[in-house]
Amino acid sequence: MQRHFRQEKEANRFAIELLAPGAAFKACANLAPDLEHVRKLSTRLDLSKEATARRYRELHEAQVAMVFHRNGLVRYVDRSDGFPPPSVKKDTTLPASVLTGVSSGNLSELEIADPKDWFDGPPMAELSMQTLYQKKGYGITMLILEEDDPDDAGPEDTYNRYSRFG
Repeated sequence: MQRHFRQEKEANRFAIELLAPGAAFKACANLAPDLEHVRKLSTRLDLSKEATARRYRELHEAQVAMVFHRNGLVRYVDRSDGFPPPSVKKDTTLPASVLTGVSSGNLSELEIADPKDWFDGPPMAELSMQTLYQKKGYGITMLILEEDDPDDAGPEDTYNRYSRFG
């Protein structure tokens, strides 16, 4: 049974590299995350937006999660390594902020998201989101976790760092 799963996984990796080669995503992998890239790559590669979004998430340098939904309910979440698991699970209702502006083909602006809508507990960092609304109630919401810049620690951290040696 293990051998079958390993073979299936290898076949899937081969297929996605054939259909959505990493080189096609290279130009946008280090740009600011934007579902417009997914929309354009989907058209260019003649690949579903869902498959393109999963591949985009896999190859992008940023900490992102793709929340796939239909008719206001979460279908599943695909997240980067290190991206914390969101509190929304399969068949749970999306936060109200996603349900505004629902119109097929409509792409929302990138906006600051309330971490309480997506995570249990205190916010870890700034969270942004963008939603691509599709036909028949389908949609993709991309969550972007802004990593704290260690060089932007502020005066308190600098004070604490130097006072340790005093």
